[in-house]
Amino acid sequence: MLQEINPNLINVRDVFCENGQYPQLTLIVSDKQLGVLGYLVVDSLADGKCSGGIRMAHDITLGEVAGLARAMTLKYAFSGLYVGGAKAGIVCPLGASDGQKREILTAFGRNLGPVMRSFYAPGGDIGVGADEVDVVKQGAGIVPSHPPAKYRAGFFTAYGVFVSAQAALRQLGLELKGCSFALEGFGGVGQSLAKMLHAANARITAISTMEGGIVNKNGLDVAELVTLAKQYGDDVVHHYPDADKIDKADLFGLDVNVIVPGARAWSITAENANSLKANLVVPSANIPVTKDASAMLYERGVKYIPDFVTNWGGIVGCGLLNRGYDEREVLSLLDKIVGAKVERIMQLSKQEYLSTEEIAERIANYNYEQLRRNVYLKKNKKWRWIVKKLKEEKSLMPMIERTAWVLHDKMNARRHLAKRLLRPLAIANIHRRHQDALSEIDLLFTANT
Repeated sequence: MLQEINPNLINVRDVFCENGQYPQLTLIVSDKQLGVLGYLVVDSLADGKCSGGIRMAHDITLGEVAGLARAMTLKYAFSGLYVGGAKAGIVCPLGASDGQKREILTAFGRNLGPVMRSFYAPGGDIGVGADEVDVVKQGAGIVPSHPPAKYRAGFFTAYGVFVSAQAALRQLGLELKGCSFALEGFGGVGQSLAKMLHAANARITAISTMEGGIVNKNGLDVAELVTLAKQYGDDVVHHYPDADKIDKADLFGLDVNVIVPGARAWSITAENANSLKANLVVPSANIPVTKDASAMLYERGVKYIPDFVTNWGGIVGCGLLNRGYDEREVLSLLDKIVGAKVERIMQLSKQEYLSTEEIAERIANYNYEQLRRNVYLKKNKKWRWIVKKLKEEKSLMPMIERTAWVLHDKMNARRHLAKRLLRPLAIANIHRRHQDALSEIDLLFTANT
């Protein structure tokens, strides 16, 4: 048996008290032979569907999975996607062999199969890559697909974090060039982000992994770090030569411009929030900051850009690449959309005397309701929705762009001539939706003033 059920984890009133919101569905996934395998938390359903990655660790808890599921709801809504938020967590013993892990992944998929085949679409997360997701799907009786962006989620997530940091620093009157960064976690996302920051002449002065941390105030050699990380994994911190060893918890007390939390949940808490010397916290991981710590950072003037604002580049970037957009086009869209939203949130935070997290959550909740209403009108009162849009826009061009966007996404052949001809109009529609979203944010806060 992998894990005995802890009765304290079944008390949902205790588990979900931090965010004050209860999920729609909570499942404990178990197997007759292996025992308790893990959890699935569906925070919300959108049109009867939800999505979210699978995390695997020896100490995963229901509380962590619930917090991650809530973050997925906020992430999808903030990015303008009508998708419900969910998350799964698999308990895997320390030291498990590859064969044991495969057995656990297969059993998890088999026992969660009815849910996955009906309304839950899984993805990867810590401990579960694209290949491991395929094993879960096979266990559930689902034939894995091989979309173009199958192995690109980490890269696009890193790019969203990179753009967020650049935009936030700009609002603080700082240039990315020359700024110092400390990265928690040095897996696929951390390595991609380090390379992007190095190319922009920023300094990576410290990293940490599960095995510890290293620091060099003059900057770490990113190329050597990446090479060693591919060879030694988390043990990279024991093999990099030109740096001082630190405890991984000490990373958050370093004197740097930007901290990037990129590992497990709640690494910044009320216990260490006051020791942060950084100007800015830009997460690549989900729920890295507790509510208490977020309030403390705001009071101290440390800018914290919420995780669902900074790391949604993965879901949007992969979605666009899978729909036939070129990587260059995807990066250009992320550059403009992510950066503008981060800057607007920071401006509104200063204007409204609210934390960036409060501002971003209001936007996400507003988006979710607007998306839900639009989907309802499109499905049940389509002509009424079309007339309403034409009256609002006073032009046929937005409708033409939307139609081109829909047709473009429905075409399967990536290099089809018609698809290529439609792409400029489809991209124009994405830009228009982005501008409309920024205008709605302004109206939302003007109405609340």
